Amino acid sequence: MSAFYEAMDLYPELVKEFKAVKREFKRGQGCAVCHVKLAQHLMTVDHIIPLSNPDVDPFDMTNWQVLCLTHHREKTKKENEELKRLKIEAAHAAHMQKAGRHS
Repeated sequence: MSAFYEAMDLYPELVKEFKAVKREFKRGQGCAVCHVKLAQHLMTVDHIIPLSNPDVDPFDMTNWQVLCLTHHREKTKKENEELKRLKIEAAHAAHMQKAGRHS
């Protein structure tokens, strides 16, 4: 879970309103990947540019898309793998710089 959603727990009124906006956003839409229209509880609003990017505004609806749960899981898994890869590369580069070498 992103820090944004963890922080939302502190503001229950905002969470209720945000969920209502997301429900309305996904109403009647199909998955952006497979275009299948499923019941709302089987669809989710996804941030196209992930919330792990500090420049992303979670409330910017131009960065939203509707995905079925299957495609949302796949996208999230890929994003998490990429984030892990970038962290490893950064740690390696920092280690090499400390050792006086360039990667």
